[in-house]
This record gives sequence, structure tokens and C-alpha cells, in this order.
Amino acid sequence: VDYFSWHIVFLLNIPISLIMLVLIWFIPRPPFEPEQRQPLDKLGSLVITLSLAAMTYSLLEAGRQGAFAFSHLCFLISGFGLLGLFFVVEQKQASPMLPPHLLKDRRFILVTIQTLVLFAGFQSAMYYLSFLYIQSYGYTALQAGAATLPISIIVALISRRAGRMASYYGPKLILFSSSILMAVSLFWLSMTDGNYWYSVFPGMVIMGFGVGLFAAPLTTVAMAAAGPGRDGLASGVNNAVSRIGPLLAIAGYGYYIGGDFTEALQAEINQDMLAAEAGAYLLDMREMLAAIPIPTDWPLQLQQQASDMIKRLFGNAIKDILLVSAIFSCISAVLALFYRKSDTR
Repeated sequence: VDYFSWHIVFLLNIPISLIMLVLIWFIPRPPFEPEQRQPLDKLGSLVITLSLAAMTYSLLEAGRQGAFAFSHLCFLISGFGLLGLFFVVEQKQASPMLPPHLLKDRRFILVTIQTLVLFAGFQSAMYYLSFLYIQSYGYTALQAGAATLPISIIVALISRRAGRMASYYGPKLILFSSSILMAVSLFWLSMTDGNYWYSVFPGMVIMGFGVGLFAAPLTTVAMAAAGPGRDGLASGVNNAVSRIGPLLAIAGYGYYIGGDFTEALQAEINQDMLAAEAGAYLLDMREMLAAIPIPTDWPLQLQQQASDMIKRLFGNAIKDILLVSAIFSCISAVLALFYRKSDTR
């Protein structure tokens, strides 16, 4: 990203995917797998994909423009309508991607909702934290990525043990504790001033313990709810939900950030914080948020003033959503109290 382009990041997935396609042929056939191949749920896949695409497009475009237009509302309503249709379609499929009987299981519903809420807050926050560090505090892309290394290290060390603890003691305490740790870390990071060692590193360490304690137990509960021979199904659904939550949250947060940035920028301009022509230019370019290019023919003092203002307003919007993500984690902690000790068996 620093030396080429952020677009290059997506190309990294190609060799990894090719390697996985080769390795998958060497995976032994599980003994509980049906003799006959099950048909793919093509209709269900199409409907849920269109649903998520419509909702995401609506929120992202509304955020880019700073307000909902009629077309955005149409896409949003269509997305929710298709989501409802998805559950109807799954009732009629011979081999549904989301078996209807799972929606009647208390454990599965609980772990699915908790996964949706927790990952919506956690992963969307991590997404926007990178922008905060790079665009508001001047980190390089490499530095912003390296800032999260404590999370990966801690998760690698404790995640396996956390799954065993959940199986032995039950999921309630460990999932409650991990959600609280996540809320604390997000609250800490919402107060960052850009200094890594005292305002970023402690939050990343706390978050590492939070992620390490909830990742394996959530999957353990989901597999227990699905029953014997359905580990792959349970893990797949749980993994899909953990991706859908951040997808929608990132789009929703994008709408808030765009609107908040525009409103705050307009307020600053109304207070005569900038020259009239400079203020008009920034408003016209508001869709670019913190990436607004500052004209080099402006006086140096005006360039610095505009740059500082943009970084500050963008950073404030990001910090707001970190607090919202912390609230999501608190909701997850409340949900964890409904588990029973036997829910991992």
C-alpha cells in the first residue's frame, strides 16, 4: 500500500485461493458425509447476496452524499424485503444453506445474534481504526497494520485454551468477560491521540485478550447447537454471520461518518474558521472526507489550517463510532448471560 497501491492488497488473495483449491482435494472424506452429493442452495445464495448488496449499496451511497436520497431508501427497503424472502426460500429448499430447524434452537439463535452484534462492533471498528491512524495521525499503512500485531499474537496464544475452558466450564463467563474486555478496549481507543505506546498499544493488548477469549467459544457453541455431523454447517453459518455483521456495520458507520463530517465542516465554515472560497471548496469536496486534496496555491497558513481541520473532524467522527462499537460489545455481554453451562455439549 505504501509503495504501490492499496488495490494490490486484493491480489494477495489469488495465490492463497489457488493453494487452497489444491489442498482441498487432499482433505479426507468425513464418515458422516452423505453418500450422494447434496445440491447447492443456488436460489438462497442469490437472494441473500442481493439482499446484502442492496442494503450495503444504500448505506454507502447515502454516507458518501451525506443524506438519504429516494433511490437509497428504495435499495434499503428492497434489501430488507429480500432478507425476509431469504427465510421463506430456505423453508422450501431440499438442501438449504440455513436449515430451518436451526432457527428453532435456543443456543443457535443466541450464538448467532451474539456473533452478529460482537463482530459488527469489533471488526468494523478495526476497519475504521486504520483510517484514523493513517489519515488523522499520519501513520504509514505499514505502521497502521503493525499496530494490531498484539491482537494476532495474543489470539494465537490463548484462543485454543479458551475453547477448552468453554467446553468444561460453560460459555457464559468466558463470553461475558471477553465482551467486557472488548468494550473496554474500544472505549480506550476512542480516546487515542495518536501516540502508539500509551494510547494505542494498551487498547490493542486488551482487545487481543477479548478476541482470544470469544473466537473459539462462539464456534464451540454453534457446533454444539448444530449437532453431531454438522460441525461444518454450524461453523460455516457462524463464519458467514461474523462477516455479514461487519459488512452492514461498516456501511452504516460510513453513512454516519459522511453525515457527521459534512455537518461539522459546515459548522466550522459558518463560524468563519476559513476563508469563504476555501470553505466552499472543502464543502464541494466533502465526499473525499480526510482525503480532500488541499490546493498548493493556497497560502501555507491556510493549507495547514484546512488540513488540521479536516483531520480533526474526520478523527472525531471515527471516535464516535468506536464508542458505538463499545456499546455493541456491552450488548454482547448481556446476551452472554443467557447461556447455560450445558450449551457447549
